[in-house]
Amino acid sequence: MKYFRTPRVGALALLASVGCSFAPDPELPQPVAALPETFVESEATGVYAPLEWWRDFENPTLDALIDSALVSNLDLVEAVARVEEARAQSGIAWADLFPQIQAGADVSKTSQPANTGIGGALGGQVGDSAQAGPSFDRFAFTTYSASLGFSWELDFWGRARNDGRAAAAELMASRADLHAARLGVLSETISTYFQIADLRERVGLTRETVDVLEEREALTETRYYRGLVSSL
Repeated sequence: MKYFRTPRVGALALLASVGCSFAPDPELPQPVAALPETFVESEATGVYAPLEWWRDFENPTLDALIDSALVSNLDLVEAVARVEEARAQSGIAWADLFPQIQAGADVSKTSQPANTGIGGALGGQVGDSAQAGPSFDRFAFTTYSASLGFSWELDFWGRARNDGRAAAAELMASRADLHAARLGVLSETISTYFQIADLRERVGLTRETVDVLEEREALTETRYYRGLVSSL
């Protein structure tokens, strides 16, 4: 007698292949060959907290300009919106890996004449009647219904996981774009402020130079009129 175990082997192979993904594994960066003996101590907690180094200048005008630029700059507003969009897309992508539960409820009311539909089939009478038995003008029905659904998609080819990884990478990229945009706004604001401050200082020095030259001209004219110097 021969026994055929092909279906069982096929089922085992199918179960073993569940959860497989044909996407290539991400390449992790290789560690450096040599590490320093000591590291500088840091209070970083893993949360991005930029250092507001410009406040060391103790310049209220500069602080107010930077705060206004960070709040009102349209590029930063767009970058923040992109981060929120990427975060929502990431949540949607990873949600495909979990079971989906759907619940619903419905209430319907029906009112119809007593001599039509169900009322006619039951022998309902419309208005007053000389026959014995109750008399109804209309019938009213209220129907309540509820539903509960459960579904789960088997991620056989790794589609949902790959979508989740792609969405997570997109979220990280949008955050990096936000940080880059923020640095760009800060650098442009601070650079422009210092350029204006430098030009104002140059204007002040130029005015002082003009005042000194005018004073020297007046002294030279006085000495000339007194005969102390020549016309040259």
